Amino acid sequence: MLPGQHRTGSVGQALNGGEVKIDEPDEEGVGEILLRGPNVTAAYLNNENAHRTTFDAGGWFRTGDLGRLDEAGFLYIAGRRKEIITLGGGKKVNPGDLEKAYLACGVIEDIAILEKDGSLVALVRPNSEALRTIGVVNPIHAIDIGLTEIMQQRASHERLTGFEIARAPLPRTRLGKLRRFMLPELYEEASTDKSSTAQEDLENGPVATAEDAIGQAVIDHLKRRFPDKMVRSDSNPSLDLGLDSLGWMGLALELEERLGHSLVDAELSEATNVTDLIERERCAEATGQPLGRRLDLGDPKDWLRPRGPGLRIAAVILWFLNRLVMRVFFRLKVEGGEHLPARGPFIVAPNHVSDLDPLVIAAALPYAIARQLFWAGDKNRLFYNRAARLFCRIVHLFPVDEFKPDEAIDTAATVLSRGGIQVWFPEGWRSPDGAVLEFRPGIGILLQRTGTNVVPAYIDGAFEALPRNRKFPRRADICVSFGVPVSAETLKAQGEGTESDERIASALRIAVVDLTPNRGAGPAAVE
Repeated sequence: MLPGQHRTGSVGQALNGGEVKIDEPDEEGVGEILLRGPNVTAAYLNNENAHRTTFDAGGWFRTGDLGRLDEAGFLYIAGRRKEIITLGGGKKVNPGDLEKAYLACGVIEDIAILEKDGSLVALVRPNSEALRTIGVVNPIHAIDIGLTEIMQQRASHERLTGFEIARAPLPRTRLGKLRRFMLPELYEEASTDKSSTAQEDLENGPVATAEDAIGQAVIDHLKRRFPDKMVRSDSNPSLDLGLDSLGWMGLALELEERLGHSLVDAELSEATNVTDLIERERCAEATGQPLGRRLDLGDPKDWLRPRGPGLRIAAVILWFLNRLVMRVFFRLKVEGGEHLPARGPFIVAPNHVSDLDPLVIAAALPYAIARQLFWAGDKNRLFYNRAARLFCRIVHLFPVDEFKPDEAIDTAATVLSRGGIQVWFPEGWRSPDGAVLEFRPGIGILLQRTGTNVVPAYIDGAFEALPRNRKFPRRADICVSFGVPVSAETLKAQGEGTESDERIASALRIAVVDLTPNRGAGPAAVE
């Protein structure tokens, strides 16, 4: 590049009589870079086959690199031709560029994108530290959410149709480049749960001898719960075995019953693999203390105690201000309000797309109903300091630990037993794309335990106002639609699933989806 001739991102112009051209450029002008000139070799010596594949009929040298030329002849490198993925519709994708984009989701530490059946899939390495920091029970769900957020910002042909977890580091050269020729086989192995490590390796290892009651109890529980999976010493219970929050609770209860001492299920859930999980159990048994400290807010039921006069006045003021903002800034509209009972107990079950959702639901209700509402909130996210805890007391928000779903259900059941109204987001997560996610079975457990009715609700417009990837809201029209109250028995008869709580959750999801614009009002009303 000559002095004074510089353009950001460009490698420069051709020098000393050399020529550069782009072969078969696409709509963006990107194609293979061809070179010709006195500083470029003219042929392969005594190798006709190599010459024919490397030079075209005009004597141009095929570099194998992709790039484009601007109007002044400056060359911009776009990647290697052999790495470009051509999809079913003829669209071309540079996987390296996409990998950089998807890494921004924060919950993965490495990713390799490849083509499968005409679309894009990926092998991902979870960022264990990030997942522990945000305190998720189901890392695969968190990764799916994170990747989907990135997909919303990409063209349709650049979106992933699936991903698999890579248990080992992705194959790279000493220079850090992916060995892409190995990816199809690795993806197939990951998708079929193949491994060179047999289940017996763990059973015969030092952590699972007959004398090791803790190790054997952990292994026996995992083998019974996941009979179709191999339980390895390096298996991550959440990533490899799919242990969810109810699974962690079941493991803790079984170990407590078998070993005769109280266990900390939240601490167990931080284990990165089976060996680590066993070691944490040993520490808890030996010392009576977990390996780390978590935010302790006491019994969640303590947050249900009646508010004093000052807090009640503050609640009225906050409700009025919130309703004003929602009505004016977001032009909040409410449909189906006549379906709401005047008093509890009952459950309101909306979809969850935004941090605005609780504010929207509260503003959609008259104060006579809103003052009876109780909410469940993540204790680490919403109860982090005194001011936040004071706000939670004012608005009837009690803390829940995702690792202890039984506490959340039990506290909500107490709310309903006292005649309150419980707002419950059955998805558990904010949707990354606005679509209604699968409903977790916890709502089915709660409905069956309490015998109360549930009012399905659909929030439209909150995703456009404040999706997961925005820090500040933008103006958008928001509408809340309430359905008719429905009983657990009605939902159980209409839903799908092997367990009754799963059938209730699936039918309730349909009832919520049916409240979207131009749809019906859900299952039949309760008699």
